[in-house]
Amino acid sequence: MIIYWIYTKKVIQSINKNEKTELYYVFGILSGVFLFFHVLFLGSEIQNEIFLKLRRYFIAFFILFELLAQFFLIKKLFILKDIIHSFINY
Repeated sequence: MIIYWIYTKKVIQSINKNEKTELYYVFGILSGVFLFFHVLFLGSEIQNEIFLKLRRYFIAFFILFELLAQFFLIKKLFILKDIIHSFINY
C-alpha cells in the first residue's frame, strides 16, 4: 500500500513538476501504516480489552485515512485535468 502511494506521487509529480508534498500522499502513507499495524496485530492471541480496542482503532484509522487520501487524489486529478488531457491520444 505504501509503495502504491509512493509511485502515485511520482506519477503526479512527473505530470505537475511540483515538489510539494501533497495531502493525498500523507494520508496514503498513514493509511498504509495503520493497515500494517492492523495486519500485524490481527494474528496475535492476546485477549486484552485495550488490545482489542486498539485493533479496532487501527482499522478505523486505516479506512479514514484511505478515504481522505482518495478524496485528495481525485481533487488533485481534477485540478490537473487539462494537463492530463494533453497526454491522451484521441
